[in-house]
Amino acid sequence: MSAEDVKQAVDPDDTLDDDDEGEPEFKTSKKWRRHQAVERGAGSAAATIADAVAAGVADWNRRQDRSASRKKNGAVEDALKNWGKATSKAWRKSASAPEDFWDGFDRVWKGSYRKFWRL
Repeated sequence: MSAEDVKQAVDPDDTLDDDDEGEPEFKTSKKWRRHQAVERGAGSAAATIADAVAAGVADWNRRQDRSASRKKNGAVEDALKNWGKATSKAWRKSASAPEDFWDGFDRVWKGSYRKFWRL
């Protein structure tokens, strides 16, 4: 992590440099820049939750198919066990969602609630 990366993480009012290839340049007026940073955190949290739900459902389907192929009525007999393990996997994957959400606030908060909410 370079010094510029650290500076950018600390000061969200700085715009991205044009020489950084592959990174999008977020164009926002100064008035809405802080709100956009919060929105990016919320979007990241939503993506984390969606990925976790998808992983949990995929795990449940895989376990259900495996139970059904191993024994007669296996998917029905193992339904609660399979559901519990899949739910556990989804919870573990989604555990970072609150952190993703609040990281958006951390980027812009800097201890001043009034400054953040002004329009």
